[in-house]
Amino acid sequence: MALLLYAVLAGTVFGAWLRRSGIAGRSPRSALALWLSLDASIVLSLALAALAPVVGTKPIADGLVNLLSACVLTLSGAYAGTGDTATHLAVAAIGWAALTTLGVLVALGMIRAARYRRRHLSGLTRAGTFQPSLDAWVLQHGQPLVYCVPGRPGGVVLTTGTLDLLGSRELSAVLAHERAHLRGRHAQITMIADGLRRSVGWIPGVRMAAEEIAQLVEVLADDAARRETDGPAVIRALLALGAGPVPDGALGATTNLTSMRVSRLSGDPSPRPWRAQLAAVVLVASALTAPAVIAVLPAALGINADYCPAQVTMAAEAVTFPSTNASLRSTH
Repeated sequence: MALLLYAVLAGTVFGAWLRRSGIAGRSPRSALALWLSLDASIVLSLALAALAPVVGTKPIADGLVNLLSACVLTLSGAYAGTGDTATHLAVAAIGWAALTTLGVLVALGMIRAARYRRRHLSGLTRAGTFQPSLDAWVLQHGQPLVYCVPGRPGGVVLTTGTLDLLGSRELSAVLAHERAHLRGRHAQITMIADGLRRSVGWIPGVRMAAEEIAQLVEVLADDAARRETDGPAVIRALLALGAGPVPDGALGATTNLTSMRVSRLSGDPSPRPWRAQLAAVVLVASALTAPAVIAVLPAALGINADYCPAQVTMAAEAVTFPSTNASLRSTH
């Protein structure tokens, strides 16, 4: 129950606070780590909650207590809940069936995106031309479009319409933007977050994480493009390209183009605040370790308990044997 409660709180209270905190604008890399840790902590909590009923069973014979010096009954009693073994196993089966469904849905989404990506790459090698000077694939098409496709032979893809539209500085900006996506494996990150949203999107935090992660990877790519060129060049390129279509499994420079990205690029790049990064590290560590701490807490309490059934049983036997021997001697 504590693990399920933690998953609910992390998926509602912490998710809402993280969205309102404004850390995405100050330190997008830290914000991305926090949203990813939120997803991971929710999934870990659900997995440990499904495992808890199995650990709660007590298949320990009474005779085994005399052979063990550890307090096995205290530990099992700390983990055991109400109900018999069949109830525990039924609850665990339901939990693991739900987790298996979650994993299957995420895997199917990733397989489907990978299939689309392979199909697109196959057509790219036939219809496109790789230009070493741009380190990108060029397609003969009048519509301005730039995107990146992970994998081999993936990379940055642009159309001849883009070459006709953008100047050299704007072209350098969008190329730097797409290469940042490839270096950061942003397509894979957004794919996993979107898969979790499709499977457990009823949890608000998971739904918010997918939306924020899709936005943050674009902000990080914008920052990389600004470092190689400048903010106004990135803005001109994004506005000139507009919000064109992007193939499944790919990321485009104009994906999730919002006023926040444009206004952020308009300002001076601020140094990364070390306090925000330190706070993010602490929060990430807390989010990832909290489910494990909740899961092992009964064991820690059982180990430190003053009362140990095994020791009491052994002490009772030690008291019984002398009294029995004394009665035998008095009989003789």
